[in-house]
Amino acid sequence: MQDRYINRDLKNVIDTGREEASLARAQEIARRMKTGGEPISKIAAYTGLTADQIRQL
Repeated sequence: MQDRYINRDLKNVIDTGREEASLARAQEIARRMKTGGEPISKIAAYTGLTADQIRQL
């Protein structure tokens, strides 16, 4: 029974790490696009970030 909880917790940690890495990658792409002068609407479409998230970069 305890192994099930450990496996669940480990899976949650791995999933969280993947989500954070994916967000970091999207933010990096958005920063580059923003620096390159791309419109926020295009950046949002390509990265999945919201306009507010992009403005805060």
